[in-house]
Amino acid sequence: QSTWGNMLGYTHLTDTILRVIQLSSDPRLKGSQRIIKDMETRNIYKFIGKCSIQNETVESGQIDEFLSKETGLKSSDFLVNSYKLDYGVDEPFSNIIFYHKTGQQSVVAVRPANSDNPFFLGNKESHFLRLYLINNTHRLTTVEKAFRKWCKSLNLQFRN
Repeated sequence: QSTWGNMLGYTHLTDTILRVIQLSSDPRLKGSQRIIKDMETRNIYKFIGKCSIQNETVESGQIDEFLSKETGLKSSDFLVNSYKLDYGVDEPFSNIIFYHKTGQQSVVAVRPANSDNPFFLGNKESHFLRLYLINNTHRLTTVEKAFRKWCKSLNLQFRN
């Protein structure tokens, strides 16, 4: 039964869907079968870290060039993922309150003064870069050090 638009059907899906895909002879599922095999054999990209950027002016070519020079690896060994989170409003949590687990009388409102969270910096959106190592996973530590150095050179905060 199709689960598209069927919440009850969707809630009954299990991991057996992965077996159905793996055992299928449908040529349209070859790509999906490869992804499932890669997941099972842990042949996945290694996450190095991420950093916040002020805007989209940082080009992935800049980081590729720097990392290649620092590590001796090729730019094809890296995947740089640039993305942004759009919060839709100036203060996403302004209308949210939290209740203490001991009772509803203890209401806590989270306000910008209480946090350095990017949600509260008055930004409607935040931009991030994520770095993954595709090949040469034995060089993970070297690449992480180089990425930290690159972030520091641009005064960006490294996170992993």
